Amino acid sequence: MNSGERNIVPQVFESVIPGIAILSPSNELEYVNESLYNLCGFPGIGNTSNTPEQQLQLCHGRILTLLNNFDIKSTLICQESVLQTIDESRTNVLVYHDCRLWKQNEGTSKEFYIIEAGVYEKQFALSQWLQWIYILDSMSDSICIFSTQYRILHCNSATEKLLKIPKSEILGKHCWEIFHDDHKPLTPCPAANLRNISERDKKIIHLQDKWIEVILDPLRDMQGNFTGCLHILHDITEIKSLEEQLRKHEAELVKINNSKDQFFSIIAHDLRSPFHTLLNISEILYSEFGTMPQNETLRFISILYNEQKRVFSLVQNLLQWARIHNGSIEFAPDQHNLRETIIEEAAIFKTIAEEKQIVLLTAIKKDIDFRYDENMLSTIVRNLLSNAIKFTHPGGKVLIKVLENEIGIRIIVQDTGIGMEADDVAKLFHVGSHYSTPGTNNEKGTGLGLVLVKEFVNLHKGDIKVESQLGIGTTFTVTLPKKQ
Repeated sequence: MNSGERNIVPQVFESVIPGIAILSPSNELEYVNESLYNLCGFPGIGNTSNTPEQQLQLCHGRILTLLNNFDIKSTLICQESVLQTIDESRTNVLVYHDCRLWKQNEGTSKEFYIIEAGVYEKQFALSQWLQWIYILDSMSDSICIFSTQYRILHCNSATEKLLKIPKSEILGKHCWEIFHDDHKPLTPCPAANLRNISERDKKIIHLQDKWIEVILDPLRDMQGNFTGCLHILHDITEIKSLEEQLRKHEAELVKINNSKDQFFSIIAHDLRSPFHTLLNISEILYSEFGTMPQNETLRFISILYNEQKRVFSLVQNLLQWARIHNGSIEFAPDQHNLRETIIEEAAIFKTIAEEKQIVLLTAIKKDIDFRYDENMLSTIVRNLLSNAIKFTHPGGKVLIKVLENEIGIRIIVQDTGIGMEADDVAKLFHVGSHYSTPGTNNEKGTGLGLVLVKEFVNLHKGDIKVESQLGIGTTFTVTLPKKQ
């Protein structure tokens, strides 16, 4: 037995009622506790001038005779035997054998015996102490029993597994040496209050990157005196992690719901505004029909037309956005000619650009076969071109071009418009931010188009970036990977 074990063993076994004997793998008696000395009829170490080694030598023959009669191969964990004491009298005893209770780090096991006097007629039972050992060892939670000085007297297998420390390095240690995260005693120790209370206490500690719930129970004798404490340790790291995830998800849901509430409030306002215009102009045309000059009538009809187009675009984008979020829109990528899709969309906006005296240019040198959802990509191009024309002054330019490499393609829409501040760029793709400003011809919008662009780009596992300088212009770059 090494010096470390010699320091630990007496603290653990000297106060127990059963006799304890430990044999080395070479069948040498290494340790006998006070109770077993007394069973053999020898005085305890404290009552003799003999050294522990001399006492062991005196007991050696009698105890080995008893233990050698023990049938290790028996399925019984406890067997009845007879111990011959120093005065040649015979005492009935129970002998319990287990190697697991004293297993070494290198994997070899010492023989561990518990000898208890007093056998019931034709039957025997494990002592209450042994029952506790088996019960505690079978539990999945870590269990430790502490002395009145808060040294660890016993721990189960789950403690070794939790702490990743062998039992031989745990027993006899102060609680702060094992369980306090900074390995320093706390003043007062969390278990110290147990001397003065009768109820259990609960604490949560952080130990070796784990969250541990510790249940502390005071142990008292029949007279109510404090004899130690019991710690039950339960690893709640996974629970803590789930709680943290739930808190984050809850915060995200609150944020999303607030954004949606704000978003729908904005949409309601933006729908109401053009309808007011439509109603007012309709009323004027109705009341002054036949009397209004033709050029004035044409002006009002033009306003009606533009407002209806805006409302239609808004409703169309809103419906598409809603379909994405309720899962009713289908993402159906297929092989298409990207050049044809973009040229087709650009042709629709050529007339609108000419009306504002804006030059719309396309720079797609070759056919590019690419896998994408055609309806979604058309919506992306349509919203980016509409946005570029809207914020470009007459005489300006809008360019759409495509660049390809082995990783994917980039669709770039560049304008010479009014540009944006950096703070405004950050608001473009967020529902509820309501970043929308009038165009250079006072065109109105809601900002929903760019939100929709971002959603469709994400479905393609792509990315969208914005570069803008106030008074210089803006460049939107959509990057789509070839492998989705």
